[in-house]
Amino acid sequence: MRKVKKMKKDRIKFMLDIQKWKQMSMEDLANHIPVVIMATAMIAGVIAYIMYIVNGGYLAQIAAIKEYGFISTDTFTAGTTGLVFGGIAGNIILLLLIAELVVLSLNYCGICKGGKKTALIASGILILVQIAVAFVLLWIRIGRVTVEPNAVRALIFNFPEVIMYVKPVGITYTILTVGALIVFFGLLLAEAGSRGMVTFTAEAMIFAKVVVPIVVWILENILALGAAVIGCIFIFVVILGIGKLLLDGLASAGSGGEGSGQSASSFEAGGSSGYSESRSEKRSEPKRDNRTPREKDKNPNHHYIANYQETGGIKLYKVHNSMGNYVELDNSVVSRKVCSLADAEKGKHRFYRENSGQEIRLDDIPWKKMK
Repeated sequence: MRKVKKMKKDRIKFMLDIQKWKQMSMEDLANHIPVVIMATAMIAGVIAYIMYIVNGGYLAQIAAIKEYGFISTDTFTAGTTGLVFGGIAGNIILLLLIAELVVLSLNYCGICKGGKKTALIASGILILVQIAVAFVLLWIRIGRVTVEPNAVRALIFNFPEVIMYVKPVGITYTILTVGALIVFFGLLLAEAGSRGMVTFTAEAMIFAKVVVPIVVWILENILALGAAVIGCIFIFVVILGIGKLLLDGLASAGSGGEGSGQSASSFEAGGSSGYSESRSEKRSEPKRDNRTPREKDKNPNHHYIANYQETGGIKLYKVHNSMGNYVELDNSVVSRKVCSLADAEKGKHRFYRENSGQEIRLDDIPWKKMK
C-alpha cells in the first residue's frame, strides 16, 4: 500500500515538471494520463460548483425548503453536476481515456510479441470502431447528424433483406463489443508490466465519474441535506415524546387503578361518603312491619278486643259463678266465657285493644251486674 501511494506522489510530481514531458516514454505517459483525467475532473467540479453559487442555486434551494418543507425530494437538485459528466469536461475526459487506451496498447506491444500482440491490436481496433459507431448513432439520435428520409427509404426499397438482418446484426455487434473488451483488458491485466497502469486508469475514471460528481452534488444540496436531517431529528423527537406520554399514561392508569381500588375499599369501610353510608344504613335498617299487633302476636291466650267499650262494640266483664269466677266477652248479641278469672289473674290470659295494642288491665274490667 505504501509503495502504491509513493508511486502516485511521484506521478503527480512528474506531471508538475514540464521539462520531463519531453523525456517521457510510453510507460510514463500511460502512468500520468490518469493524473490528467483526475485533474480535469477536479477543475470541472470546482467550475460547476462556482457556477451553481453564481446562478443562485442556494437561494432557489432555500425557497424550495420554505415551500415544500424540510423533508421533500423537491428540495434536492441535480445542480450543475452534468457539467462534470458531459460538456467540454466530459469530452476531454473521454479523449484522455481513448488516448490512455492507445498508449497502453502501444506499451503492451513493446512488451509482448506474437499472438498476444496481434490479439490486443485487433481487439483495440474493434473497440475503436465500435466507439465510433456508437457516437454516430448517438449523434443521429440527438440530431447532430441528419439522415435523409429518402435515402433510408431507397435503402429499404433496393435492399429489403436488410430489414431481416437488423436484429442479428445488433446481437452480433453486442457480442463483438463484449468480446473485444474482455480480450483487450484481459490481456492488459494478465501482463504484470501493464496491470498497475490499467488499475490506476480505472481508479482515475471512478474518481472523475463517481467521486467528483457525488462531492459536487453533496455541496450543492448541503442545505437540503441539513434540512432533511433536522426534519428527521424533529420527527424522531416527536415520536419519542408520544411514546413517553403513552408509557406514562399507562403507568399512571395502572397506579390510578390501584388507588381507586384502595379508595373504594376505604369508601365502603370508613363510611365517609354519605351515599355509601346511606345505602349501608338502608341495608341494615329492618323492613317495616305494617301488620297489626294482633297479627304479630302468635300467642293464642292473648285476646285482642275490637272497639273495646265503645258504643256497639265488644265489652269484657268479670263474672261471679258458683263453679268459679271467669272473664266474659259480650258483643251485645251473644256472650261467651273467655277464661277463668284465676288464669287471668295469673297472667296466663291477657287482653289488648285491637287497634292500638294497648293492654287492658284486669282491674279495669268491670264486674257484670247480675239480674
